[in-house]
Amino acid sequence: MSDFKKGDHVEFTIHSRPNYGTVVEKVTGDTELRGFTVHASKKDPQYIIEHDRTHTEFNRHANKMKHADDSKSSTTAASKDDQDQG
Repeated sequence: MSDFKKGDHVEFTIHSRPNYGTVVEKVTGDTELRGFTVHASKKDPQYIIEHDRTHTEFNRHANKMKHADDSKSSTTAASKDDQDQG
């Protein structure tokens, strides 16, 4: 399992599609995020991620994400923005 640190660019999936974001914080204890309790520990940490496109913060386990290949993420984000504009 990879260890992530603040500022790492990561890839994760939402509804089976690749998404990208930046690690904001490593959580090693229970904390509140957007009205929900995030359960984490030193043995089972979670990470607060800021989504690249929506800038929304949410949590992920390390086994649900990987370090992003930035060449893919910038291309994917650009093509997605082109589709959104019509």
